[in-house]
Amino acid sequence: MSRRLIGVFAAFLFLCSVCYFRVFALATSPQLKEAAGSQGSVSLTAVSGRGDIFDRNGEKLVNVAPAYKVVLTPEQALQNYILLKDEVDSTDALEAGMQGTKPFVLSLSRRLKDDSLLHFVDYSRYEDNQSAAHIVGYLNGGKGVSGIEKAYDSLLAEGGYTATVSMQVSGMGTVIEGRPPQVEERQGQASVTLTLDKRIQQIAERTMKDVDKGAVIVSDLTTGELLAVVSKPVFDPNALWESLTDEDKPFVNRAFSGFNVGSTFKIVVAAAALQSGIDPSYAYTCTGSIDVDGQVYNCLEKNGHGTITMLEAVEHSCNTYFIDLGLKVGYDKVYAMARALGFGQGTEFAPGLSSAEGNLPLPSELPGAAQVANVVFGQGSLLATPVQIGNLFSACGTGGTFITPTLVKSVMEDGVTTQVGEAQRTTVRCFDEGTAAQLRELLIASIEHGSGILAKPERGTAGGKTGSAQTGQYDENGNEIVHAWFGGFYEWQDGRYGITVLVEGGGFGGNVAAPIFKTIADGIAELEPA
Repeated sequence: MSRRLIGVFAAFLFLCSVCYFRVFALATSPQLKEAAGSQGSVSLTAVSGRGDIFDRNGEKLVNVAPAYKVVLTPEQALQNYILLKDEVDSTDALEAGMQGTKPFVLSLSRRLKDDSLLHFVDYSRYEDNQSAAHIVGYLNGGKGVSGIEKAYDSLLAEGGYTATVSMQVSGMGTVIEGRPPQVEERQGQASVTLTLDKRIQQIAERTMKDVDKGAVIVSDLTTGELLAVVSKPVFDPNALWESLTDEDKPFVNRAFSGFNVGSTFKIVVAAAALQSGIDPSYAYTCTGSIDVDGQVYNCLEKNGHGTITMLEAVEHSCNTYFIDLGLKVGYDKVYAMARALGFGQGTEFAPGLSSAEGNLPLPSELPGAAQVANVVFGQGSLLATPVQIGNLFSACGTGGTFITPTLVKSVMEDGVTTQVGEAQRTTVRCFDEGTAAQLRELLIASIEHGSGILAKPERGTAGGKTGSAQTGQYDENGNEIVHAWFGGFYEWQDGRYGITVLVEGGGFGGNVAAPIFKTIADGIAELEPA
């Protein structure tokens, strides 16, 4: 019996020795040492946001729509698959993560009720129907490509909320259970505040919703600040590929591009004439056409307007009157007035974000009276942007001063705010207050009982001028493409606004663009009730 016990004990000792030496061998093997050395942590970015872009009232233009993220291990994804599959943006991403070994991030349509999962609140950079898309711009691969996104790309890249998650993993890359994840959060202190008023921007956008191609500029006459900038068609920053092949070129910011301007330019001629001493009672007999060096120019009124003064010529937008007036005052003075008002010059609103120069022909480029005649009633090679047309009517509404338009109000970097707009702003006197008062009277008359009557707002005071700009281009039916314009000023309560409307290929400004002016003005009045 004792011999049997001794044998069993000996066998037990032998097995223990084998196990000991086996464990010792494994513990000291190079393969296990390598695996142990590779144990550590894996980090992944759950949220990587950009700095905010605000309107003048602190309303966000980006980062408005909430989005949700969750950090999962493959095991957690497997356990919660039924719950997750209906809430994730991509089931492919969910299933790929489940089949891996490392933790991963998923985008969700809403926050899940399971508090054991690691959730984060993110924001979609752009909304559906993104407001002020051409000004805000868009991203490609996380980098700003246009608009404010491009102008302040590096600043905005450092300005957002970021969250990084670190988890302990084994040498095989699997998460080690029982060791809680470490979360590092950072809130950047960088943003850009624009002069835009989101309320007015959206009023203008709604008013232009049925316009295929065109633009609107709304400005504060007392400061030159742009309150709304609309360009149609608009691209979708959440689906850029859909706009890439659109022949209407939705990526072009028409509010900052040059177009034929038509009769809106007649007010530049009127300003030059009044400033040079020509009385507004100056009369001309319109017979329906005028011959200038063998070139015949027609008036819209084929039978002529008869003998009319400057006020009546503005009311009826008489071509022949302003051809005669432009030749009388001389193109040198018209050119000088247009330059003072910003024609032929671009405006930089932010680094790399500028409006076009347009085209203001030099006096030397118009050697004969016929060439001058074509330009002074807004035709020919003359091109201007909605910004420049806005400058013209702003000067008429502010006593003759042209204030450089601005778009960026301030920039915050590392928590320090710098006022940008005030540094950019310059004020230039284009004509004296007497001329401004006379122009104001002409423009108010145009809306009260002239060609701009459809622009008359329900409340307040407004003055403006229609434009129907021939382009020399023709559609598939052989009809000439004519741009519809209306530009003017609007006064309500303590506010003074400049409003410029362009409908590309819209036809007559009085019929098409003027009602848009009225709707925007009425919308502004609703913001500040009496």
